[in-house]
Order: sequence, then C-alpha cells, then structure tokens
Amino acid sequence: GWKHMLVPSPNTLAKTSAMRSGEVHIVTLTKNPYAWLASMFRSPYHMQTEPGHRTQRRKSSVDGMSLESFLTQPWPTLGRENAAGTIESPVQLWNVKNRALAELPEHMALHATTEQTILEPERTIRDIADRFTIPMKQTAFVNFESSTKNRPLDQDGAYYRDYYLNEVWREDLSAEAIDIINQQVDQELMQRFGYALI
Repeated sequence: GWKHMLVPSPNTLAKTSAMRSGEVHIVTLTKNPYAWLASMFRSPYHMQTEPGHRTQRRKSSVDGMSLESFLTQPWPTLGRENAAGTIESPVQLWNVKNRALAELPEHMALHATTEQTILEPERTIRDIADRFTIPMKQTAFVNFESSTKNRPLDQDGAYYRDYYLNEVWREDLSAEAIDIINQQVDQELMQRFGYALI
C-alpha cells in the first residue's frame, strides 16, 4: 500500500483477491502524533497556502505559515489518499488515518509503531515473522542503518534512534502547538498505540 493512503475498511480488504488468497499479511505503522505532525509541517506534500509571516523555528515547505497555524488549517486530500475531500486539520488527519489502522482486526494485521521499528528493529522483524509464520532467511539479524531517502549522511540509524528515544522532536513544538494538538488528538487512539499526552 501507499503509506499516506487511508486504509480501506476490514470488509473491503477481506473482499480483495490478495487477502482472500491468504498469502498477504498486513503490518500497520503508526507514528507518535506529535512527531508525525512536526514531520508533516516540515514536508506537507501537496498542501498549498497563501504566503504570510514565517514564525516557526524550522522551515516548512508551506511558505509563510507557523506550526500553530498549520495545525489548525483544513487538509485538502487527493484522490490517492482514499479520504474525504477535506479533513478539518492535520491533527484530525492523524486521527482519521490511525483510527482506520486500529480498526483492522488482529487476525488481519499486526500493529507496530515507528518508534518500535527504530528502537527495536530485530524484535520488530521477529514479531512479524512469528505472527505470520514467515521463516527467517538468516538466523543472524543485521539492521539497515542508512537512510532510505535522499537525506544527509548523518541521518542514519543512530540519528533516528536519538531523535525518537530522546524525543528530540519536542524541540519543534511550542506550548501553544502542544495545546492545539492536545485539544484535537484522539486520546483513546493514542493509548491504543502506547502514546501519552505531553
């Protein structure tokens, strides 16, 4: 699947030939909403806005918008996102997409978090293999440390472990931004994935 697409309902998925074959398994990946929103602000893909005054500490590709303003802007979706035409805000986008992931039943999907895959990659891979009875090709685990995107060389596995373990993403969030997120984020959904309000 495409990582930004709203996952179809369990009933819709169950009707696909891929799922009916019994040879396809689903692993969902959820990211801490605060870290996810800070990332979306830096790289908001197709979101377009009117230029204004830049007040955030880190630049965004949404010219002229502060993080606080970004968090309250409607999010226009694209057809490939499999979602309603416009979602109330990026915070609600996190809610909508992760709620759809959480609704996939345990027999159909294994739910993981971005932080888990970065901090415990071997355990994550072994959990997937065990859950879906997939034999490991090798007994020894070797983690892939380089970035899979066009990123600076220093943004390797150690960089991301530090970023998530030490919650470096907090540096991007003002008290106002945190308050905006806390007012909108689905707290039950956060708990479902092991996250807490800050």
